[in-house]
Amino acid sequence: MIGTYGAALAICLASIVIGRGVWALTGELGWTWLAPAVGFAVLLVACEVAIRAPGHAWTAVVVVLALVAAALWVGRRASWPPVEALVVGLLVLAATAIPFVANARVGLLGVSFNDDPASHLLLAAGLRDPALRSFTAYGPGYPVGPHAIVATLGRGLGVSLASGFNGLLVATPVLTGLTALGGLRDLAPLRRWLVALLAAVFYLSASWYAQAAYKEPILAMLLLALVLLVWRGRREGFARPWQVAIPAAVLLAGMVYAYSYTGLAWPGAFLVLWGAAELALRLARSGTRALMIDVRTRLPALGAGAAVFAAAILADFGRIHTFFTQSGGAAGATIAIPKADIGNLAGPLSVRESFGVWLQEDFRFWPHDMSQARLLAYGALAVVIFGVVRELLRRDLAATAALVGCAAIYLYSNHTQSPYVAAKALVIPAPLIALVAGRGLLRRIEARRARVPVALALGIAAVAFSFAALRSSYLALRGAEVGPGQHAGELRDLRAAVHGRPTLMLVDDDYYQYELLPVPANSPSRGSPIRLATFSPQKPWAYGAPIDFDSVDAATLDRFDYAITVRSAYQSQPPANFHLVAHSRSYDVWHRVGPTVPRRVLREAGAPGAVLDCRSAAGRRI
Repeated sequence: MIGTYGAALAICLASIVIGRGVWALTGELGWTWLAPAVGFAVLLVACEVAIRAPGHAWTAVVVVLALVAAALWVGRRASWPPVEALVVGLLVLAATAIPFVANARVGLLGVSFNDDPASHLLLAAGLRDPALRSFTAYGPGYPVGPHAIVATLGRGLGVSLASGFNGLLVATPVLTGLTALGGLRDLAPLRRWLVALLAAVFYLSASWYAQAAYKEPILAMLLLALVLLVWRGRREGFARPWQVAIPAAVLLAGMVYAYSYTGLAWPGAFLVLWGAAELALRLARSGTRALMIDVRTRLPALGAGAAVFAAAILADFGRIHTFFTQSGGAAGATIAIPKADIGNLAGPLSVRESFGVWLQEDFRFWPHDMSQARLLAYGALAVVIFGVVRELLRRDLAATAALVGCAAIYLYSNHTQSPYVAAKALVIPAPLIALVAGRGLLRRIEARRARVPVALALGIAAVAFSFAALRSSYLALRGAEVGPGQHAGELRDLRAAVHGRPTLMLVDDDYYQYELLPVPANSPSRGSPIRLATFSPQKPWAYGAPIDFDSVDAATLDRFDYAITVRSAYQSQPPANFHLVAHSRSYDVWHRVGPTVPRRVLREAGAPGAVLDCRSAAGRRI
């Protein structure tokens, strides 16, 4: 618990301080709620660039500390966040703690639900210690900005990579909630806090947090910050172009470092749509001459922003280009994720989930009462549409342009990509949808005659929508799977027993390679780098089936010096050349002495053990 929340606190504080320093450099000495997102984007870039330099993770630690110190000096006269930052932060932290409270432990999120974190931990381990890079399953172009933050935390704070990864997951919704406050300044405090909480843990965002998926929530937070930055700049008539161009460049760079070049699709769609709408309005109102004068006066700031973005991209251009070629070029991820691959989904997600009201713990499945689910989803859609209409009536085009852009990307992904990719496109606009819906419902009504009845109707709708949305998010968070730490601790303790030698892991475990680092361990059940043959047609292995010595042939066994099995009475008998040399409460460690003699396997009739019938007298006694 201390490691997870200590890492989250470190990320949030560093993001606030560094972001405040960036704004101070542009001449902004007042507090802005967009500072945390900008600071986090700087961390993404700085940690990844620094961790590839000599010294690796230690170099990244020094760079982050230097950035914090420089930001404190540059922003020594800048304002700090008000007290409501603490209020919103604590509200969101309480929400992120629901999975840990429900499972009565703090551990890795998403265990048995999503096995991707196992590979991400190995990637972070390779960044922290280059000697471990051979264990990485992802290609050399994979974006590693978040992993670099985790590896830097692990080295600097001395926490485990698992705690650092959890800290990153916790920090992201906290930073999202703080960022959302930047678009809620015209609401009363309690209303601001409610909408900020909704933006931080809207249903699909909460579901992604529950399954330890980090990239889409990070991109969603950075996109929200960019939209609010443009919204703020537009309201000020872009009178301070440096305070738009530089933070925007940093946010765009952060998106690339978190999501590679594909991360630019969402801000690109938003900026194109918003820019086209604003250009048409400006030309109709002022004409071409006034527009050209405004552009010329803002060219230095735009040029500086472009230079900042270009410098960040050039620092990681090799990795970005490699990912571009690996993932099918401009089509994006068409090779990396085939269209038939649905990942850990049961099928395509319903677009209705994106409206935030979906009373189902597991986002992959439909609620039991579909009539109620449709009614609630259409009600939530009506709230979102109402929010969009109020944005347009106030001539605030930024949020609407962003939502339209996100919708276009989802429709394209749903038509051309895997349902797994299309699901990601539903998550990214989640905080923005919550912001538009909440802001639309909770803004004051200005028409005097209609104030009382309309305000009453909006109040009822706001209470109903907020309750249903928070209830949906609570279900997703309560249903999260949190991995126990006992097995991981046992495997770490057994590393000494195998002396760093090639080890065959005859256990169906997603995280065995991470827990056994730096032992060269492989398992036939986990997509090993080596090809492991099945021993006999009488005992083929399939997902969910038991695995033991009989699952692999003699030639495969002879490629390893040690084997680890589950400590269970129904394990198949080990070959005579494997001797028990160590054990823990859950595992046995076997040492191979000499070659393995091939043997036959008897056909196994069903699973071992007997069925406990609770209807019988004996069953009731047990």
